[in-house]
Amino acid sequence: MRIVSRTLPLACIAFGLSAQDYRDNRESLRGMNAVAVFVGGDIPDDVMSLTNLSKEQIQTDTELRLRREHITVGDERVDMSSKPYLNIQVVAMAERSADNRPLGTVASIRVVVQQMVVLSGNPAVTLLAPTWSYETVISASNRQFARLCRDSVLDFVDRFINAYLSVNQKTTSAN
Repeated sequence: MRIVSRTLPLACIAFGLSAQDYRDNRESLRGMNAVAVFVGGDIPDDVMSLTNLSKEQIQTDTELRLRREHITVGDERVDMSSKPYLNIQVVAMAERSADNRPLGTVASIRVVVQQMVVLSGNPAVTLLAPTWSYETVISASNRQFARLCRDSVLDFVDRFINAYLSVNQKTTSAN
């Protein structure tokens, strides 16, 4: 028996959603003075050229949204092992036909707050751990992919902002 698999081009779809945004997860955000932003994952060159999406766009979008809500953005170049940071992972792949024509792009998107935590059973041990997260998988035509990806990341950033503000008072700057 031969199994044939085909990927159908999808106009614009976000598949399932997974989240760790419960009361305890939100409580883990209490007292955070700043959050650095790190955008990682894998956006191959062919995807970047087909969709005009870059990690730099996602980084800028995220930092602007956080600053707009008066959340201090730290520098991701400092030692992130001791500072909380928003870890945004986008892993994208071009969908191609059997004759290698571009059909669209699919990506996994994950937005995670990483923080140092102390183990209750052994307080001498601290480790970097995810304390809050949202993730999804999207698929779109190449023309629509960059917008869908950036909008999905910003939706998750907005959810982070809401979670953060639910346990931290919003401060306004004199600017």
